[in-house]
Amino acid sequence: RQVIFFVFCFLFFLIINLNLKIDNKIINKEKKEIETDYGLDFLYFYNFTNILKNIVTSSEELEGISLSTVNYTQLNREFIDEFNFVIDSIAKQNTNSLLSKNNYYAFYINAYNALTLKMVIDNVCNSDPFGNCGSSINSILDISTLTQSVWKKDAGIVAGEQVSLDTIEHEKLRNPQNFTEDSRLHAAIVCASISCPNLRNEAYSDIEQQLDYQLTNNMADFLSNPQKGLYLDTNKAILTLSSIFNWFESDFTTDNTTVIDYLLTPGFITDNDTRNYLEQNENQIKIQYFDYNWDLNGNIDDSQCSDRVCYPLWALILTCILFFLFVLVLIGLLIYIKKKNSNTDELNSLLDK
Repeated sequence: RQVIFFVFCFLFFLIINLNLKIDNKIINKEKKEIETDYGLDFLYFYNFTNILKNIVTSSEELEGISLSTVNYTQLNREFIDEFNFVIDSIAKQNTNSLLSKNNYYAFYINAYNALTLKMVIDNVCNSDPFGNCGSSINSILDISTLTQSVWKKDAGIVAGEQVSLDTIEHEKLRNPQNFTEDSRLHAAIVCASISCPNLRNEAYSDIEQQLDYQLTNNMADFLSNPQKGLYLDTNKAILTLSSIFNWFESDFTTDNTTVIDYLLTPGFITDNDTRNYLEQNENQIKIQYFDYNWDLNGNIDDSQCSDRVCYPLWALILTCILFFLFVLVLIGLLIYIKKKNSNTDELNSLLDK
């Protein structure tokens, strides 16, 4: 009986072990297929998508402009570990795996958006030369310093390279070395501001059909917003566009095509009346641009900020000037007193004689 029992136990554990090996092979195979499909680390893609689905809320309104808002407070409190994993994955990404244009664009668009989120939550509080002060920042531009704009500050590491947001936008995406530019990127990268295109509630996939859909869908979403994307006044024949189409006009035009030609790209303008009017009246339309609202596209937690009132730069400069003048006056006074004392001594000396 003991022999039979031991044989039975041996066979039981052998079968269990065999099943575990088979399951692991299946899991590894599926994971490998997923990684191959995305060209990126699947866990990075999954985690970033999960974060965005939780912190991005569509159909909100800030300062009279409809948009998708970003909950920076929730990101910093509930998803910071997951987010740090995403940032770490972006830093360690092997550029040798970014072989296709889809791999490349999905990765660098995700990197830009992730590092912009990081820039905000890492610089929540206003600051002055003496440290944190006042309440939270109102705009990503508040992160700029006297000598360096926020766009040129070190934003993080991307594929082993220390970069700024400007580096990603202008060198990696607008002027990729091995691919032609895809100007739809301007509706995909989000600068944490109200007038920016909406932040998508999912990471960008490098599966060709999926990425193509996401980029076109983002442009269509942006142009469907009459408060920051596109507004057409048919009575006056005036087309108002985002300032993005003015700042980067060369990205949307060629020697033979105009911005309106670009807008008429299939899938961009979903309103048939708008599309038909642009097609029929292109030469008569006057183009103007929305003022750009740089205020933050969401809420942030200012509980970590100091109660100390911020010392404005102009006040610091004025204080230095006044201090310098005070020192000059003091020196002048001392010289005057010394000279007066000297004259008094000379007078006393003459009187003594």
